[in-house]
Amino acid sequence: MTGALTLAELSVLGRLDREGATTAAALAVAERVTPQAMATVIAGLTDCGMVTRTRDTEDKRRLLVEVSDEGRQAMRGLRQENVDRLTGVLAERLTPAERRRIAQALPILIRLADLL
Repeated sequence: MTGALTLAELSVLGRLDREGATTAAALAVAERVTPQAMATVIAGLTDCGMVTRTRDTEDKRRLLVEVSDEGRQAMRGLRQENVDRLTGVLAERLTPAERRRIAQALPILIRLADLL
């Protein structure tokens, strides 16, 4: 199903999958879009079953957006496709020495990615 999603929808779905449930307002800030644009993205994700909206148990006035089971499964599939594609390219296009250098740099790259 992720093939039909827009880049904005994929970005929001990935963020929710990584960071957990949050409000539409917080998502808009994090994604650097207007609240109106975020409402459109969330509506699209809700319509295709990738996210759900629920009342915050601590503050009933707030609606939380969270990844549905279907959305979580779609993200897992997309990540596996990316891993498979990257693994293939690494094996086919890089020398063993280049692959070792990448393996050595991986902890640094992971730390950098965590900062984003």
